[in-house]
Order: sequence, then structure tokens, then C-alpha cells
Amino acid sequence: MRILQINNNHFRKSGTDSVYLNLISLLRDKGHEVIPFSFEDSNNVEEINNKFFIKKSFWSKSFGKFYSHSARKQLEKLITETKPDIAHFHNIIGGISLSILPVLKKHKIPTVVTMHGFKYLCPAYVFIDGKGKICEKCKTGKYINCFLNTCAPEGKLKSLALSLEAYARDLIIPFYKYIDRYIFLSDFYLKKYAEFYPEIASKGVFFYNFINELKENTEINTSNRDYFLFFGRLDREKGVKTLVSAFSKLPQAKLKIVGTGELTEYVLKNSTSNIEYLGYKNWNELKELIKNSSFIIIPSECYENNPMTIIESYSLGKPVIGSKIGGIPEIVWENETGFLFEMGNVEMLVTTIKKAIETEDNNYSKMSENSFKFATDNFSTELYYQKLIEVYSSLIN
Repeated sequence: MRILQINNNHFRKSGTDSVYLNLISLLRDKGHEVIPFSFEDSNNVEEINNKFFIKKSFWSKSFGKFYSHSARKQLEKLITETKPDIAHFHNIIGGISLSILPVLKKHKIPTVVTMHGFKYLCPAYVFIDGKGKICEKCKTGKYINCFLNTCAPEGKLKSLALSLEAYARDLIIPFYKYIDRYIFLSDFYLKKYAEFYPEIASKGVFFYNFINELKENTEINTSNRDYFLFFGRLDREKGVKTLVSAFSKLPQAKLKIVGTGELTEYVLKNSTSNIEYLGYKNWNELKELIKNSSFIIIPSECYENNPMTIIESYSLGKPVIGSKIGGIPEIVWENETGFLFEMGNVEMLVTTIKKAIETEDNNYSKMSENSFKFATDNFSTELYYQKLIEVYSSLIN
């Protein structure tokens, strides 16, 4: 099968990028011909088949984010030369753009999209307004609310740009008219999209993400419970301020923070002596930090999907403390694979951390075993591959 994989980044900047790159490796390992389509970038992972990658320019970094002529032209050339059987895209809004969808339809190439986030519903992508509160005011296309509520952290001008982008996107290329199948990574996401676009539900399938390095014989470390760990983007929707506030009230508990983002300076300025900021770490370094931690904390204050943070943690047998929102409760089971707390509630997070510290060794070992079993039962490459090929085959046939 000749498969076109499309994403704004051909390097690991987010969980979406990791899924895209991991999927390319998985499909090639299974003998398929994979043709990636992305932007040229000095950070890109090595790729022989990058002949049609899009050159970045002033236009692509500005107006091209709304509608990319260069992406459309490059994709035309790619299709003419390689003739893919199917196209699977990930994150293309604000970069490659929806301009490529009519091209794929013209050439009668079936299209699949993995819904990693809410970019097709919320102009600011995360359903959070300017006050940091969950917001669905843009439902049914009322995108002006993004501007009125200053939903973009960059301010009014950026919020206006996002509102206009969303209106233009719906007017020029309504995505739901061009996509043949939607892959949702959580039941929560499938249902939320169906609230906005009921017609999507009939074209949607739901299965979890996967992780390449999941091994049955993984050695699980349950003896070292010296510190808690947060890793991910340090952005407003990730609950970073709630996390730092909670640990400032728990001087006896150690926290290590890995990642970068808009709240990096906040972490550096507000961290108490029991909080250690480690910055960026590559996967091998991060893996050791996960293995030797007690619990991974995911204090998100947005509608999370199927966080790679949880998948990676479970694959190493580490239980998770997560906020009770979005798709997190689907995979963090209270007292079995971790603990849940009310989103944004500092006192409840403090109580939950204390509960984790007081968990007896035998109960902790059981939680670690449950976490790893959940990973092997739900996040394996074979399970994901079987379900994905069923989707591809149903469209091609």
C-alpha cells in the first residue's frame, strides 16, 4: 500500500508530531511505501523521500497559514509522480492548511484524519478563554467569541486573526465535506465533535494511540519513589500553575519538571526548594526519569485527548495522577492505575499527592502492574496497526 502521511512538522515538537513520525516507522516496518509530506526545516528528522517538502517563506509563515498555495502546488506534483493509494493527515491547520483537501478530492484519493485536538472546532484550539476557563462559545461557528474573549494568550490581535482564520476555513473549505474517515483517540473527543457536527459520528472510529517501545519484558521499578514527575509543554492549559502551587504547600514532596513553554519563566520564578526544573530532555533521558519516579502528574486544565504522557508512563509501569477532564478519566482508573482530582483544584491535588505518598508498597506495586497491563492491552503497535489497516482497506476497496 502506498500511503501519504501529512503533518506540519517532520520533527518532534509535540505529541502529534511523535505519533506522525512513529506511524511512518510502523508502516514502513510492515512493508508499506510511506510518502511523507511536510515543511522543510533544519530540525527535521532524516528523510530520503522529502523531494516535495514545502519551502518556508514569508508567505507560508503569515497569510499562507490560512490558505497555502505552495502546499497545494507541491501536493499536486507529489500525487502526479507517486500516485498514493490513501492520504492520512494529522496537524495541518496553521501550516499546510486545508488548501490540500480539494487536491486530494480531485485525484479521488481517500482521506483519513487523526483528530489530535480541537483545531477544527475552536479557533484557539483548546476550548479555553482569555481567563483560563473552559469555553465552548464558538460552538456552531460563532468564532467571533475568540476575539471578544481574547482566547489567544498572545492577545487581542492574535485572537482576531484566529477568529478570521476559522471563518475563512469554514467558508472556503468546510473540512467535513472532504474527509472520508476520522480517527478519534478517545471516546470523549468523538462525542464532543459529534455535538458540533453530528454527521461526523457516522464516519468516526475510535482507538487509542500506540507506543513503539512497548515490550512485554519491560522491567518495572517500584522501589524508587523519591520524586513526582511532570513532563510536557509548560503552557497555560497544562495546569502548570496549579501544580507549582500544590507542591509549594508540600515541602516534604519532591517534584521534577521537564519541558519548555510559555510558562517556563513562571516555573523558574515560583518554584520552591522541593521543585527542580530540568528543562528539555531527550527521550532516553526522559525515560530514565520516568522509570525512577513515583507518580507522573498530569494536571491539565483543558479537554485532553489521549495524552502521550500517559501512554509513555504506563509503558514503563508508572501510575498517573491526572485531572478529571476530557479523555484522562478513560485511561486513569482511580486506585487501579493512579488517582484523579478535580481540575484546577489546588487543595484537592495536595490531598491526592498525600494519598500517593501514603500508598503502601504492595498497593503501589499493584498499581504499577495495572498501569503496564493497561498499556500492553491497549497501546501496542500490533493492535493499532490492525485497526488502522482496517480503516485504510475499507476506503481503498
